[in-house]
Amino acid sequence: MSFEPLNQFANLVMDSYVLAYIASRMQQQGIRRYNFEPHLALLNEYRTEYNMGCGNDHFFLVSKELPIGTEIHADNNILIVADYHSYMQFAGVQEFTGIMNIKVPPNSGLTLFEFIRVMPKFDD
Repeated sequence: MSFEPLNQFANLVMDSYVLAYIASRMQQQGIRRYNFEPHLALLNEYRTEYNMGCGNDHFFLVSKELPIGTEIHADNNILIVADYHSYMQFAGVQEFTGIMNIKVPPNSGLTLFEFIRVMPKFDD
């Protein structure tokens, strides 16, 4: 028995949830117009830390699997990845703004961080 159709359905539900969550968060902050795009950060055994100034942008973490002990610190949020992170589908979507710092534990191997970068439009 193949679970591929169920996996596709679960991904579709999650994608819809993420877009609805982003729209809700922007509305809560009074941001009516915005663009969004994917943003990737790649860390490995030689580069275990990533720093970035987000400015007015909002970064929504959508990675499903991250090494245990990974830390993401930003002006509005701190995430420390525990062993149950891969099971948190909806709660795994985290928002970061301001100055963001990502650290992975030594010997974590290659780690890809997937974000949706939301850029508010203030030209009104």
